Amino acid sequence: MTRKFLPLLLALVLVFSCVGFSAGAEDADGKTYTLMASVNASSGNWDDLWFFQSIEEELGIRFEIEQVSEASFEEKKNLALATNMYPDLFIGGISSAEIATYGEMGVFLPLEDYINWENTPAIMAWSEMYPDYLNSLKYPDGHIYDIHGMQLSSRELTDCRYWINHEWANEILGHLPTTLDEYYAYLKGVKEGDMNGNGDATDEIPMGGRFRGVMGSSENYYDCTIPILAAFGYTERGLEFMDGTAQFNPIQDNYKEYLKFMNKLFTEELIDPEYFTQAQDQFTAKLASGVTGAFVDFAHWLNISDENIWRQYGSNAPLTSQYNDQQIWPGHEFSVQGQQWIITDKCDDPQDLMRLLDYLFTLNPDEYEIVNAETSEHETFFGEYAQYVLRDDSGDFSQRFGAQLGTWEEHPEWGWEMTEYETNGETRQLVNIVYPTEEYTNRNDFVRKVMTPWAFPYMSANQAIVSVNAFDTGNAEGELTANVFEYLVPYYHEGNPGNFKFTAAESDELSLLESDLASYVDQMVSKFIIGDVSIDNEWDNFVKGCESRGISRYVEIYQTAYDRSYGAAE
Repeated sequence: MTRKFLPLLLALVLVFSCVGFSAGAEDADGKTYTLMASVNASSGNWDDLWFFQSIEEELGIRFEIEQVSEASFEEKKNLALATNMYPDLFIGGISSAEIATYGEMGVFLPLEDYINWENTPAIMAWSEMYPDYLNSLKYPDGHIYDIHGMQLSSRELTDCRYWINHEWANEILGHLPTTLDEYYAYLKGVKEGDMNGNGDATDEIPMGGRFRGVMGSSENYYDCTIPILAAFGYTERGLEFMDGTAQFNPIQDNYKEYLKFMNKLFTEELIDPEYFTQAQDQFTAKLASGVTGAFVDFAHWLNISDENIWRQYGSNAPLTSQYNDQQIWPGHEFSVQGQQWIITDKCDDPQDLMRLLDYLFTLNPDEYEIVNAETSEHETFFGEYAQYVLRDDSGDFSQRFGAQLGTWEEHPEWGWEMTEYETNGETRQLVNIVYPTEEYTNRNDFVRKVMTPWAFPYMSANQAIVSVNAFDTGNAEGELTANVFEYLVPYYHEGNPGNFKFTAAESDELSLLESDLASYVDQMVSKFIIGDVSIDNEWDNFVKGCESRGISRYVEIYQTAYDRSYGAAE
């Protein structure tokens, strides 16, 4: 079929909202590239973002953008690739297995040759500070086909945030729990006392949460059992690397003891009896009522609107136990973030697009301050190239987010203010972003609708200082940050870096193995905790069941991918 008839075909199948892409066009003012992006409802309209006006003026680069909803992206992406009508640039929505496949086919371009001090000095500067970064982008064939930004904000590098009612803990124990035994005593105290003082000693829920499954670390953030799991020496619910060696935690001896403890909590009704059955809205409704003694969530105030209630909660340092005397918490040194930046063979000037990518990573050492860099605390990175952009509704009078309050003539009430605070004997600085609250429901709403596209790769050091408000403002963001820094950051332990790639064949095999393993492990773990199955009597059969479902091969694939990126353990 000729190119002439393809638009008609695409219209008939009602898949594209616009009919394909042409090669990048150049005129007197610069070059236009085609872009397909996976977006969600909160992303805002990219065509209205000041960012695109900015790069056209400063870099001479413009885009014809096709924004595709996350629900439709899979279909549209596949059709674009199948009909040879894909864009110069993809942003997001493509799996690592697909990238490996299309990279080997030559559809997605290898980008490592464009990453050097001459073409991409900002990316090179970041890579010099974090040598594992570029390595984490490499596929098994040695090429880099997609590029992400890096998350460096320590507050965001935890895989889980744990909240306990400080007022109740001090009343029951006289202090916050430090061991698993003390945590158990705290939960018992919540159950047996009328802690919220409403005259009903039965309405409190000692530990709230809902079952999120065992495999897949992305759910760690919301697993209320992570504080208990860490007390047994694990920071991953499924696969974890111990000194570089992969192991499947659910079949380890300490995990058996963890299940016994969980069964004890469930039997004594110290964990929500609806833990395995309730939906998210049921769980959050209980949080909002202030009856929960401990829980895991992104923030203590996220689902509790009453400030008098959420301020009772704070985080807690990791627990130790007779099974583990080391305080550990799931966290990372850095992680990749943002959607993928994938340049295709349709692009006639990949170096030009890499120039734009480097612009997003811009780091001028003369304009940045690094505080406590040895411990990876880069919250104070800032410079004139910070990606955040302020503009009024018309799109006029725009500028990068580099102006302090009072210095922008058009909007003196918008901007940033730096605040110093003391923690652990050190002085740190954070920036509070000030925006029109009457027009935007929250900071994220403001950021996503008027600034750099949220899905673009970006460096969190630029983002972090405006997404974290100063401690001494007493606001919710500041309280969240203070808690994470005091109770969790010092104990970060990286059980699974996740920054390594699988071949397409390995990804396919893992998908098959995970499907069978996950359903079996989730089912058995649930039965063990509820007490439907005896842990002591059925443990050996459970281990054999995992073995018969390919757990050894599952671990082997992860070990192979890990060794490719980090080298085999000695």
